[in-house]
Amino acid sequence: MSSLPAARKALIPVMEARGNCDSHPGLVLQRYLKASAAGTDGDPEEKRVLLQATIKTASQAGLQQLYKEAYQRWRDSLAASAQVEELKTLGRLIVGLGSENVIEAGITLHHTYGMPIVPGSGLKGLAAHYCDQVWGAIDPHFKKPTAEEDKAYRQWLEGRGLKPRDNFHRLLFGTTDDSGCIIFHDAWYVPGSDQHPLKLDVMTPHHLEWLDGTVPPTDFDSPTPVPFLSVSGRFLIAVSWHGPAVPAARQWRDVAMTCLREALFQWGVGGKTSSGYGRFDQKAWQEDQKKTTKR
Repeated sequence: MSSLPAARKALIPVMEARGNCDSHPGLVLQRYLKASAAGTDGDPEEKRVLLQATIKTASQAGLQQLYKEAYQRWRDSLAASAQVEELKTLGRLIVGLGSENVIEAGITLHHTYGMPIVPGSGLKGLAAHYCDQVWGAIDPHFKKPTAEEDKAYRQWLEGRGLKPRDNFHRLLFGTTDDSGCIIFHDAWYVPGSDQHPLKLDVMTPHHLEWLDGTVPPTDFDSPTPVPFLSVSGRFLIAVSWHGPAVPAARQWRDVAMTCLREALFQWGVGGKTSSGYGRFDQKAWQEDQKKTTKR
């Protein structure tokens, strides 16, 4: 401990209480690592202890109450014309796995409250790609416009050339020159939808030396457990129209929500989607729709 900076030494007593007091989960995750957990001289168990403390911190009653009030304030701030839906995770979700972190595996948490969040930029990118690849394969109007088509569209706006074919992808998601007419809001975790929103998870890569190209893989390679945090529960998804006041605004907003919802059901969002992470429960959503219709 003598080699630690003075500021780091001052944190050691505070770290003893990690997970046992009302705090910020992101702060615990980023600042409360007591010892190195990497390399041959590191303590791999320290990584797991830190993640457990973060999970416990996120479940503290004081933080939950504060976040509940913040969530309600955010939800009330959404425009009355916005379409909102609650979607339940199908298994686990991990957003920000590759972000910079002291323990290699990151996670995206709300900056102020430390609870899970899915950035609107990620949802927009997911929906745009799904629209291009899936819907665009059926209807060319939903296909992402090419550079030549964008150029022709700009020329038409400037009064030069003929009007190009309507492109719904450009309308919804925009281009590098123009924004689309739909806002994809950050998806907030719904308070109380899971007793413990953060979960301890683990990946077990087997062939680390093969990954760096030094030694071919064999059946005798031992797994290397890498713990990380994932999420389960419900998230509030919201989209809204941000364009001229036209009669069709509501319909286009609904089209954008349908596209995003399908993408979350079929493709998922975040990391490790090829392993089943990041998808949302379509059956649970259908059951919610039936309950809403009966009311």
